[in-house]
Amino acid sequence: MIYDFEYLATGDFPKLIIIGSGPAGITLSKKLADKGVASLILEAGGLDWTEKAQETCKGEVIGDKYWDLEYSHLKYFGGTSNHWSGRCRHLEEEDFQKRSDIEGYIGWPINKGTLLPFMAETNQILELPTLRERNIDPYLKEVEFGISPVRFGQKYLNFFKNSKLANVCLNSYVLSTGAMNGRINNITVTGPDGSSINIKPENVVFCLGGIDNSRILLWSNETSLEPVVKNTEALGKYWFEHPHNMSGETVEYERHDIYSPQHSGVAFFSLTSKAMHEFGILNACLRLRRRYTPYSGPIRTAYTTFCRSKLFNDLSGYLKDGCTLATEVVWEQEPRAQNKVELSTNERDGYGVPRPILHWEKSKLDYRTAKVMMELYGRYLAVYGFGAVKSFDHVIEAVYHPPSAYMAGHHHMGGTRMAENSKLGVVDRNSKIFGLDNGFILGSSVFPTGGHANPTYTIVQLALRLGEHLATALTNQR
Repeated sequence: MIYDFEYLATGDFPKLIIIGSGPAGITLSKKLADKGVASLILEAGGLDWTEKAQETCKGEVIGDKYWDLEYSHLKYFGGTSNHWSGRCRHLEEEDFQKRSDIEGYIGWPINKGTLLPFMAETNQILELPTLRERNIDPYLKEVEFGISPVRFGQKYLNFFKNSKLANVCLNSYVLSTGAMNGRINNITVTGPDGSSINIKPENVVFCLGGIDNSRILLWSNETSLEPVVKNTEALGKYWFEHPHNMSGETVEYERHDIYSPQHSGVAFFSLTSKAMHEFGILNACLRLRRRYTPYSGPIRTAYTTFCRSKLFNDLSGYLKDGCTLATEVVWEQEPRAQNKVELSTNERDGYGVPRPILHWEKSKLDYRTAKVMMELYGRYLAVYGFGAVKSFDHVIEAVYHPPSAYMAGHHHMGGTRMAENSKLGVVDRNSKIFGLDNGFILGSSVFPTGGHANPTYTIVQLALRLGEHLATALTNQR
């Protein structure tokens, strides 16, 4: 059922409270309902965008130029899926593994096989085909991305309207949570008019996104008599993104086979595990974008043949305008403690909660990863006679990328990462907060590392897995 803030005064709550109605929260609630377990989502916004809810997303960024946080994530039913591009791909096996050559790269306490059982259901939820890939040489793979048409709020609105197990309470902004004796024992929620109510939950899952999961836990630690996160060594830290950069131009003599059908005229190339370890770099993806000509029919065919002609490119010197393919690199960022979310000491949102301050800066390894990705792709084309690449000067220098329309993917990851113990992370392999019996975190904030793939696919897999886990646990509590 769908309720508004006033419903909370009834005190009639299920055993599980979910904070946030993005892809993580909605997927979890529906999975539990399918298993016969009731839940209640607390959503800060309504069914549509409002200025009052959205202003709580404002924050400051210190470091490299980054998107305005107010518009980088959304606060209403469906969360940030209301404006995402839909691009999806799963993580690779190597993305879960520890890297002894990179400080902070602790790996996941689970592996790809742990999430494989949820792949078919994730494809169904996101309405995706099976995504292909193939190795094209020892260092490179050609991979496929899908485009999900799903807006979670739209897709599941009627389901929530008609369900007696999956419930959402709109316009219910969580101010903070409190803990006592190793359990979350209080959630303070406020409505649009400023009135507040305290909820005594049995179990809580934080699904507020890659900034606000850290933010609410940092603030709860300050306001609670007993810390919600007892060991704060990793809380808010090891935040990361997927930097994007238009890195060069390519002339391609032969068209590659695996062009993602849902991405007209775009090919995707990623690194093999051998490349990452041999060159000491992070995972990365090169996106090759076709530029469309104004011609059609026989003229277009002749034009394309001319552009791909090796003789033309040999004689013309190098990569003429109009014949090149835009070449973008998207890559995994090094997990570093100095990239973090912290609370402002002087700025608060309209409900009195400190605004977040995001510290975000790319490292030398980040820049070198983009450089080597371009070099490996250029070498591949040259060795096999498939084409040629020209990297831009800032990529070759590998010390700085000038701000542009391509900065990062709005992919907020880390801050409450999953780990083997509380010194390294905030949640365990089952997404449970270390030191708490009834608190869990879900979403890309639990990612220890992020590969090069957009995070939503993995978020849905993790939500399905946690749903299975909690359904069993909560059923046994009855």
